Amino acid sequence: MSSLQVLDFSVNRLSAELPANFCNNIPFLEELYLSKNIFYGEIPSDLGNCSYLRILLLWFNDFSGAIPKEISNLTKLEKLGL
Repeated sequence: MSSLQVLDFSVNRLSAELPANFCNNIPFLEELYLSKNIFYGEIPSDLGNCSYLRILLLWFNDFSGAIPKEISNLTKLEKLGL
């Protein structure tokens, strides 16, 4: 999965915490769609290491805590939905 560029799990009623090392195995991810699920816990700060990420959609979930400051590391980010 190291060459995966688009990951779309939106509108699936998935319920889980996102792993802390989310980007480790998908370093070239450009688009991440996780909206309209039941993801909970904190948004992993590791998402800030997905350096190719252009689209990050996380809205309509049950995340808690602050938005990780590492999100500001996403210099290619064009669309962010929280």
